[in-house]
Amino acid sequence: MVLCSHAHVIVLTHCIIKLISFLQVFKNVTLKLSQANVPLLHQVIPIIDYIRNELDKVINDESKLLIVQKAAQNAALVLDRYYARTDESVMYRVAICKCAAPQVDAC
Repeated sequence: MVLCSHAHVIVLTHCIIKLISFLQVFKNVTLKLSQANVPLLHQVIPIIDYIRNELDKVINDESKLLIVQKAAQNAALVLDRYYARTDESVMYRVAICKCAAPQVDAC
């Protein structure tokens, strides 16, 4: 078993604290979505946009640790893949059409 020096423990603790603050955005979204039984389909894109904007802030903030910026970049890649899948969803298009323009009979 390898023991870490005090300096390594301090650096590791600092990294963990920075990662926890980065993950706060996901906790906020989870808590908001937990208040409703199930998010409605048309609510997904604004949620994805909010998360993506928060990730972009972290990615572009050079004062953040590199490991935190890389974690945000990886999360953004995964999020972008899911975002692209909404283009393939007929149900999503119908939901957006009906909620965005209820006065329109057909889209």
